[in-house]
Amino acid sequence: MNHNTTNMMLRIVLGLIFLVHGLDKFQTGLDQVAMWFSSLGLPGVLAYLVAWLEVLGGIALIIGFQTRFFSGAFILLLVGALVSVKLSAGFLGDGSSAGYEFDLALLAIAIHLLNVGPASSYSLDLYLHQRKNIGE
Repeated sequence: MNHNTTNMMLRIVLGLIFLVHGLDKFQTGLDQVAMWFSSLGLPGVLAYLVAWLEVLGGIALIIGFQTRFFSGAFILLLVGALVSVKLSAGFLGDGSSAGYEFDLALLAIAIHLLNVGPASSYSLDLYLHQRKNIGE
């Protein structure tokens, strides 16, 4: 398997994970998610921003649009989640909440995608990059 195929798979899987997590927030109800955020000491409005980022960014990664931008946004989101919520539960969790091992894996994928660049991995980014170069 070549690196473009592997990068595409990582991008699609990361996008799908964030898309499903975002859709789950909408299904649960953003007001409820906002209350949960508030109970953690985070601004409730952040729940709305996170949900929209997860849905729109997830779709963008799946199709390979603005891969670097959304990978960077997800890096910030994951670091925020790790620092504010996950680290205190430990690597595997504390029995009542999940640990940070899954978030750490997602963070590694997002960092990889940020470094791969926008014009790779069978993506809309690649198509737009090639189209731009043809026009020059």
